[in-house]
Amino acid sequence: MNDEHSARHLETPLPDGVVELVDATGETRRFEGENLLVVCAGHYSGMKPIRAGEPGNASLLSHEPGYLVRTESIEVALTLDEFIHLALNALNPDQYRQLHEACGTFGFIGPDYYDPATGKALQPKVRIAG
Repeated sequence: MNDEHSARHLETPLPDGVVELVDATGETRRFEGENLLVVCAGHYSGMKPIRAGEPGNASLLSHEPGYLVRTESIEVALTLDEFIHLALNALNPDQYRQLHEACGTFGFIGPDYYDPATGKALQPKVRIAG
């Protein structure tokens, strides 16, 4: 496992609505638009887990084995559960603050979804992460 758990800005931003999940072998899974919500909801419910491959990078949030998540102009390592909660606007305030501090504001953690002062999720699609 790569213990680096930092975030970085991509030199070439991804198109709007595109999210990539990269495993330890470099295999990339690409999700676009509403497909991301359907896939994440299926995984969250246990009905159709995401086949994500082996984790490789330590998560920025928990330091557990994770995956590189690319969206817009950022890349950050998150566990699969953290990725699901990010996509479903259900991070807890501590997770929001850590991610915001490392990456700044971006679509998934913008003011439409989280209160910038408290980090509270405003529109969670599932139960807030532990």
